[in-house]
Amino acid sequence: FQWNADQLPPPDPGTSYVQVSGNWQSVNARFSQTCTYVGFAPGCSGSLPTSRLIPRETPRIGQELEVIVRDLPANLAIMGMGFDRPPLPIPIPGAPAGCDLHIQVDAVRPLIGQSGEARFILPIPDNMGLLGLHFYNQALVLDPNGNTLGAVISDAAEGIVGFP
Repeated sequence: FQWNADQLPPPDPGTSYVQVSGNWQSVNARFSQTCTYVGFAPGCSGSLPTSRLIPRETPRIGQELEVIVRDLPANLAIMGMGFDRPPLPIPIPGAPAGCDLHIQVDAVRPLIGQSGEARFILPIPDNMGLLGLHFYNQALVLDPNGNTLGAVISDAAEGIVGFP
């Protein structure tokens, strides 16, 4: 967009400037959604407290997103990733009440950890078309001593891809 130098508007809520240039007559600006990675639904506990998804940074084009999955009883998990959320939580058959799936699972990746933690790395291509993309994560955590299913669910998080 182009404005007179004294008319540059503030960004809309949830957006930020990703590029600004100008001269004595006009200012050019490009907006994008602010990048975030935020938990939105609880998981369930087993033999340890509820496993948590902890981002090391926010998702940005051209960079890797690293998420630490904490409180892993058996150092094994399966990270689910999706691009939508179901309207209601989905109960997991055989799991205790409250162990619900809060994301639509489009892809999974096994995670092997140590000392109760595992790393999930998501490379984000350097593609401006990904700006503002929403995605969701939740992990199935192996917990042989936690319940009859032998697994629990981590909290769920939503990421929005932004600009570096």
